[in-house]
Amino acid sequence: MRPLTLTIEGLTSFKTSQAIDLSELDLFVITGPTGSGKSSILDAITFALYGNIARVSSHELRDLISHGSSHMGSNRSSASTSKRSRRRCYSRREPSKNS
Repeated sequence: MRPLTLTIEGLTSFKTSQAIDLSELDLFVITGPTGSGKSSILDAITFALYGNIARVSSHELRDLISHGSSHMGSNRSSASTSKRSRRRCYSRREPSKNS
């Protein structure tokens, strides 16, 4: 499967919805200064593919939601030689027990 698009919202440094068009790229590099969201892009791809992020437990997943956001989501569309597919994963911040 070849990724075509990725939309990230509420995941760490991506508080507002950001779309990345990968459809015209054969090879790409993710670059930027420390804290610019490079790892967040990889986390969003992983979240869209598998519904979780391996480097954090499912309990810690809510810690990746941007400060001030109540949820995070990752959408991806991809294609193979025979079909196209889409997947959206979504997670909500649970209210803290101390509120």
